[in-house]
Amino acid sequence: MSEKLCLAPSASPTQERDARGAAQSDAGRLAGEVRKLERQRTELVAAFKKQMKLIEVRGRGGGAGPGDQPTVDRIWQHGTQSG
Repeated sequence: MSEKLCLAPSASPTQERDARGAAQSDAGRLAGEVRKLERQRTELVAAFKKQMKLIEVRGRGGGAGPGDQPTVDRIWQHGTQSG
C-alpha cells in the first residue's frame, strides 16, 4: 500500500504554474468586470440625479410647492436605505 502512495505521481510544476496562471487570469478578468460595473453604477446614479433635478425644476415652474415634489436627496436617501 505504501508503495502505491510513493509511486503516485504528484502534480508537476508545469501543471501548478498553469493553474496559478489561470487563477490570476480569472482574478484579473473579474476585477475588470467589477470596475466596469462600478463605472456603470456611477453613470446611472449621475443620470438619475440629473433626471430628478429636471423634474424638480419643472415642478417649480408649474406652481407646485416645495413639499409637492420629491427632492433628489429624499429619493436618493430612500433608495439607499432600501437596497
